[in-house]
Amino acid sequence: MRNSSIDSLKAVAAYFVIFIHFSFPEWFGEAADAAARTAVPVFFLVSGYFCCPKDSEPNVSKIPGKAAHILKLMLVAYSFYFLWESFWKIQGGGAMDYWETCFSMKAVSNFLLYNFSPVKSHLWFLPALLYCYLLWYMAEKWKKERAAYFLIPLLLFLHLYLEEFSSFSGFALKRYQVRNFLLTGLPFFAMGHWIRRYQIRLKTMLPGTFYLTAGTAGTLLAVFERFWWGQKELFAGNILAAFAFFFLAAGAEGQTPLKKRLGYVGCRYSLHLYLWHPAVGKLVQFLAELLNISEKGAYHWMKPLLICILTTGLAALMVQICQKRKART
Repeated sequence: MRNSSIDSLKAVAAYFVIFIHFSFPEWFGEAADAAARTAVPVFFLVSGYFCCPKDSEPNVSKIPGKAAHILKLMLVAYSFYFLWESFWKIQGGGAMDYWETCFSMKAVSNFLLYNFSPVKSHLWFLPALLYCYLLWYMAEKWKKERAAYFLIPLLLFLHLYLEEFSSFSGFALKRYQVRNFLLTGLPFFAMGHWIRRYQIRLKTMLPGTFYLTAGTAGTLLAVFERFWWGQKELFAGNILAAFAFFFLAAGAEGQTPLKKRLGYVGCRYSLHLYLWHPAVGKLVQFLAELLNISEKGAYHWMKPLLICILTTGLAALMVQICQKRKART
């Protein structure tokens, strides 16, 4: 039986990803961007959580099937966005530069080392998750999962040091050098696995109100860090918020009408929301410019919400088409 609380958290995280790429104006947009950066850690937590079998399940690795699924998604998504971006670049006269960037040795090496995607930047998540699956598969085979748990605080500290604390010295890395499988993906993936393994014990330790309070405090801390440090890929508050809200969701029981609806979105639509929202956003911007409303203040406030609504509609349509195709076969 699916955990509707985790599915609901996935739905919120998917919409938060949209708010990162299509932000609200002014200070509210900066605050929303900071809070929304909890989303990516949540997706890695979810992935690691469902890689750990329950005590009642056979001790058979789930990773090969999941890795194969990610490879198929990468093939579809990278092919689509390469054609999509090429189309728009041809209209604007920058296609050759785009193609050279995509196939340069630097782009290939950055993709292999850091999961950087020159095709479309948000696609870095797919190879990063694939790397996490492959690394964890090796940990399973060598019986080193518990040893890998000790890497969680080390990798998270290294991420924060390289991106946030190093601002004191003026030392700075490119975003993709900290936003990758090693410093962003693996610590949260491992933490998700750890939570699933020790979930029964953890349920009795602290009440849900503690995790809710900690998650709220982490979100406020991330917003404070955003105004203090400026824009970053991940804040310390996001780490606290991701862990707290995921603990809360993993241990939550019961069903409400809101949780049921959000859970359905998280279960069925969250992947489509992540994959296709940049394309929807591009079309929305194109139509806004065509209608001469792209500079209107109201448009900038409505754009993120409009993209959420339209991408949800597209996701529903795609899920329905897939279900009909399966029914025919």
